[in-house]
Amino acid sequence: MKGVLYAGLALLALGLQITVVPDLSIWGIRPDVVLVTVLAVTIRWRDKFVFVYAAALGVALDSFTHGVLGVSGMSFFAAAIAAQLVGGALYGDSLVSFSTAVFALSLLEGIVFVVIFRVLDSQVPWGSWLLTRVVPEAFYNALIAPAVYIGIARLERWTPLHPRS
Repeated sequence: MKGVLYAGLALLALGLQITVVPDLSIWGIRPDVVLVTVLAVTIRWRDKFVFVYAAALGVALDSFTHGVLGVSGMSFFAAAIAAQLVGGALYGDSLVSFSTAVFALSLLEGIVFVVIFRVLDSQVPWGSWLLTRVVPEAFYNALIAPAVYIGIARLERWTPLHPRS
């Protein structure tokens, strides 16, 4: 049942990222609803399958947004590994600690993303991407994180499975 719930969340997050999120752009910066969903699921669901979940959602995001196929998959995978490590250290269901974790993990994902692009093309401006894209997007992700977390927690209450099982 939990797998069906998270598959539905994946489709919902992808749909929102493709259709609604472009309209939420502030100065060209958009939140990454798919990444925040991956981080929330990874922190709440203690299972090794979340790594496949994260990579698959990253590849799906690349394919729907015309990105370089696999870059988001690899960066989401790295963020999921870090989220599994961070998840045990979070204080209960605190929204502040979750938002802080999303900010830090979004920074990590953005840095991995830029490093991969830098490896693929040495002309990628490392410093300007970090300052103008990665850090503002991490702040934006941290701002939307409580809404995503509360939404997932409410959906989990409708299912008979405990989220931390």
